[in-house]
Amino acid sequence: MTAPHAGRGTPPDDDFGHLVSRRPALVEQPGGPDELAALIVGSAALGRTVVARGEGHSTFGQAQSSGGVLADLRSLAGVPEVGADRVTVLAGTRWSALLEATLAAGLTPPVLPNYLELSVGGTLVAGGFGGTAHRYGPLTDSVLELDVVTGDGQVHTCHRGDELFAATLGGLGLSGVITRVVLRLVPAPERVRRHLVAVPDAATLIAAQRDLIGSTQWPYVEGMVQARAEGSGFLLDVAAFYDAATPPDDAKALGELGFDPADATTTDLTYSEFLHRMAAGEATFRASGDWFHPHPGLNLLLPDEVAAEFVAEVAAELTPDHIGPSGVVLLYPVKTTDAPLPRMPRGATAFFFALLRTAPPDPVAAEALVTANEKLYHRARSLGAVQYPVGSVPMRPADWIVHFGQAWPLVESAKQHYDPGNVLGSGQGVFTGEEAE
Repeated sequence: MTAPHAGRGTPPDDDFGHLVSRRPALVEQPGGPDELAALIVGSAALGRTVVARGEGHSTFGQAQSSGGVLADLRSLAGVPEVGADRVTVLAGTRWSALLEATLAAGLTPPVLPNYLELSVGGTLVAGGFGGTAHRYGPLTDSVLELDVVTGDGQVHTCHRGDELFAATLGGLGLSGVITRVVLRLVPAPERVRRHLVAVPDAATLIAAQRDLIGSTQWPYVEGMVQARAEGSGFLLDVAAFYDAATPPDDAKALGELGFDPADATTTDLTYSEFLHRMAAGEATFRASGDWFHPHPGLNLLLPDEVAAEFVAEVAAELTPDHIGPSGVVLLYPVKTTDAPLPRMPRGATAFFFALLRTAPPDPVAAEALVTANEKLYHRARSLGAVQYPVGSVPMRPADWIVHFGQAWPLVESAKQHYDPGNVLGSGQGVFTGEEAE
């Protein structure tokens, strides 16, 4: 069925970045895996590529189609089953809707993205990170089973150890489109005690975060870099999960980190309130108009051994104009995955460093920030860093081969096996030879 744009997602020729505009020839909302398979086969017969799209929250045309077919997967939404330790969810479901179902059963995925209005499938083809990833790894490591419709029009159920499973999670939708996911669940805490603590520099922030890895006291560990006119500031962002009968001892816990509780900004929230902590900020940014301005973001995964020096160098150059009035700079540790994808630096721990910029509605200013992203990406890549590929960085085919690194043979083999006609397109231009810009 042909579907008009609806809901809170962006129009089909736009995305959250508002930097790239590609107009599809057709937008379809498949009603299930079989309809999606038929759409892929029919599009291939007409010589059209198919690009799958969830909420359109990428920033550089990654889920746009130029003259092809856009498969709007928001039609594949729902939570068919919540079990004792797992949940079955359709790929077009938002994380916020998934949580409504799991929290009612006292359960939660072990890792969640900070922003809950992303689609499940769209997150998983990139990877997915959040404040508990230092303990559990990327969100893809919590996936137990997938249904995938491949570029040859076949519907597959796959599991860890299968080539298609490995190539799909973190594989950018190049070989198949996720339609159904089974995710691991853990017991959800009742409450969250969150602390924001100012620290003097990047080295202190990263050293504190390293100390917290593996701690049972602090399941949530993040941090922020504040771009200020007088010089960057640094915030440690940690939270303890607890049940009402056993509240944490703040003075003891913060004292063990070497911080005075009086220096911390502390909030106490229900677990649900904590998970939805970005909702108020989103409402403010929508009301101000900043939400609809360009967002030329850059997301990097830095090797542990270079993170402190690299972040310090970048922070020294940051000004409020580089980030924008509603921009945020995140920095936190993540456990690397044993899976080939999503791509991550070598070592047990990496640092997720995200410059989530907001540019003024001026194409020249936005393009300058994209150019800055490209330079910063190549600088980081020379140090062993990897891009988390939802941001705004021009990528050529040769760049993608470098990006995928040791996983490139898997990506290429899966593409040849499951999408031999190269029907599944991508605004990222990995196999089309088109530069993503």
